[in-house]
Amino acid sequence: MHPEAKSQFRKYQTTPLLKGAIRAFTIVSKILPLWFMKITAFFIIPFFILLNHRNFKYIMINFSYIRPDADLLRRALSAYRVFLNYSFYLIDLFFLSHGAKRIEKYNIKIYGEEHLNELIKKNIGFILLTIHMGNWEIASAVLSKKNVKSYVVYSPDSEGTIEYNRRTLRNIFNVNDIPLNRKTFFSIQLLNTLREKGIVAFQGDRLMGDSGVEVKFFGKNALFPKGPIVLGMVSGAPILPVFCTMKGYNGYILSIEKPYNIQLYETRDETIRRALEDIVIIFQKYVLQYAEQWYTFMPFWGKNET
Repeated sequence: MHPEAKSQFRKYQTTPLLKGAIRAFTIVSKILPLWFMKITAFFIIPFFILLNHRNFKYIMINFSYIRPDADLLRRALSAYRVFLNYSFYLIDLFFLSHGAKRIEKYNIKIYGEEHLNELIKKNIGFILLTIHMGNWEIASAVLSKKNVKSYVVYSPDSEGTIEYNRRTLRNIFNVNDIPLNRKTFFSIQLLNTLREKGIVAFQGDRLMGDSGVEVKFFGKNALFPKGPIVLGMVSGAPILPVFCTMKGYNGYILSIEKPYNIQLYETRDETIRRALEDIVIIFQKYVLQYAEQWYTFMPFWGKNET
């Protein structure tokens, strides 16, 4: 199940009022300056939190695992920042969807680009793995300059206008997308993309119909999808962990880790578990450093007793 399947976000997204507001924002985001929209977010977010108080509570519970020494007030402040940063992500998404040249308004620093260039130089297909953090769509702008065939695997948003803007942004940067749909043979399409020396991008902290595997995350078991690992096993493609985090009102840092090659063990299950354990260590490093940019609005560790 998708981690936000029961989120209050999805309940309110279907109401005519919020649908109308999102569509109106699509229009004004073409006109208003970026700095003005982000300042406005500071005043709107408190009301949005009131409407989504349950999700606010869940984020605080998640922070009790990430930062167990934090008191109630600091956890509440961190939860507020998660909401605020997510609003910044949406503002940037809508702003950028109005044209490719708008990316020039942002200051994007890339660390570890040599790892990406190394794989492209080898002329092989590989799996780009990230998490629901910062602004993962910004990576599309970087990939578009590499002249490689790339696909983003995603779970469609329940709000059509938001999803439309995501797809528009990907199209601007010539990045293809594949919606997760059990009625389509997307696994074959992904495997063929890798065999054709292309890039397949996943979010590694979203189950999206995947039964998942339990591994330690901040000292407690949590479920992570095994799909990207299985695809890497079948194709032999390396996994490239990539994280795009915000810095300031118009800055982003794209961090590219070293490629991870899956080592085969005696059994399939052991291979999957060990690979996930290694990769989740990398996830944990970034969640610890950028916890307020990790957009997980539901309990991540099981049911999380309150």
